[in-house]
Amino acid sequence: PWRKYGHITYAKGLETDLIVAGHRVALGNVDDTECDLDDAPHASTGLALWDGAVLLARFLDSRPELVRGQRVLELGSGKGLVGVSAALLGAKAVTLSDLDYALPGCQATLDANSEAISRLSPPPEISIEAFDWFDPPRNVEVDVIVAADVVWLAELVAPLVDTISSLCPPGSTAKMVLSYQRRGKDADIEFWARLHDAGIQVDGPISWADPQEGPGFSGGSIELGVYLLGRSGAISI
Repeated sequence: PWRKYGHITYAKGLETDLIVAGHRVALGNVDDTECDLDDAPHASTGLALWDGAVLLARFLDSRPELVRGQRVLELGSGKGLVGVSAALLGAKAVTLSDLDYALPGCQATLDANSEAISRLSPPPEISIEAFDWFDPPRNVEVDVIVAADVVWLAELVAPLVDTISSLCPPGSTAKMVLSYQRRGKDADIEFWARLHDAGIQVDGPISWADPQEGPGFSGGSIELGVYLLGRSGAISI
């Protein structure tokens, strides 16, 4: 994974060069022994930080009105950078979610930034929850869904789109802010087709970064983009 931003490497659990709401964000450091890797399919991708999370955190910092005062749910949180950024930007409530094995990483990043979050007035309600796309919880009250780099395996596309559809049912005003990078032809084609079939509208890319050119990104040549998703009338920029 591309973990380097500026001159600070996130994987070391140090403060980073990423500034969100005037706060220098820290990334929590968790030893793999603290995670239940028996529940870590797909090469434990939730234990790494990916460029898409950095891009989305930076984008939200430039458009804080998208999350300010909103109930925010992050899907596939991994290290929790995006959800913590939403909290710093004034979200009313934030839920970080992933499979069980990744949750210690979410907690570590939340703890690393807890002092800055506690100074907010009022401080947001923050929770960390296990969330399986194959069996998503129902009747979740959410205004904004955020997710970074969650499309990579074709076998996970259907449950992901089903989860998005359940969180944004017909008539819903909920929207999704997605940082997306094409990682495979089959998954890419299926993802956009299933969104269309589910009646989810897409606007974007509304922001993008090239890992070869954008400051803070490293490696690769595939562009990263930020997209807005939602039901008819729910999305605008």
